[in-house]
Amino acid sequence: MDKNEASSFLLRELQKSLDSDLWSVRVQEDHLLVEQKKAGGSGFNLSLNNILRKMESGKEQVHLEEVLRKVLEMTSASLQDKLIKGNEKNVFPVLRSAAHPQEKQGISLLNQEHTAESRIFYCLDLGKTYVLIDRQMLQESGYEEQDIYRIALANLKSLDTTFKKDEVGGNHFYFFSPQDGYAASRILNDELMAFMKRKVTGEMGVAIPHQDVLIVADIRNDTGFKVLARINMDFCVKGEIPISPLPFLYTEEQTLEPIMVMANPGAAPNVIRKKGE
Repeated sequence: MDKNEASSFLLRELQKSLDSDLWSVRVQEDHLLVEQKKAGGSGFNLSLNNILRKMESGKEQVHLEEVLRKVLEMTSASLQDKLIKGNEKNVFPVLRSAAHPQEKQGISLLNQEHTAESRIFYCLDLGKTYVLIDRQMLQESGYEEQDIYRIALANLKSLDTTFKKDEVGGNHFYFFSPQDGYAASRILNDELMAFMKRKVTGEMGVAIPHQDVLIVADIRNDTGFKVLARINMDFCVKGEIPISPLPFLYTEEQTLEPIMVMANPGAAPNVIRKKGE
């Protein structure tokens, strides 16, 4: 299936499913634009190239229908009242790549620095999707920024921390991948990170390739670095919302140190630690 076929399917199905009095749907260059018609309304910008890149051969229709489902959920959620007050239990932190826009429709999104590759944003969970909290929502809530940070972190720590374990070349890998949208956010849970730090016997590697997985690695030899880097990149390319193509080391000072693993075929990996970022 090519780009024209994919865009035609999504365009046709969205125009059929959405109220034409509320929404406009169009293709502009390599993007599908879904926009509310009312002034100041929300909108969605879908990269057709990204959609095509993640489609598996033989499952193109299944993937497109999943994209369609998610867009319809987002449009439905965007029409709901987005009130933080009274819905504090639904406030969570989410991670995005450092290149993610820090404003939407001219309104600043509440966010903080995380690493050179990632930033922390805050969201209001609406059930099947969520909306990033902007400063207008913050002002209407009567809360200060620090209140939102505190509430979001407390909610994050209440989430399940079950993981799956795998072993490769004597190195242990722990995968946190609950289907709640906040898997990568668990890296902000200092209690969880401290627990994992006590658990590992080698160096502690951490990866946040996309929002739906957090990887913690007990790296006991050079192979561990190479495997972590490869897994992270594979996940990052396939994720719906990629975050960081680089993995990190979790240091004794509880900081994240980005690492690059350079290796020639058949050679031991050369680990480059990007300190000071």
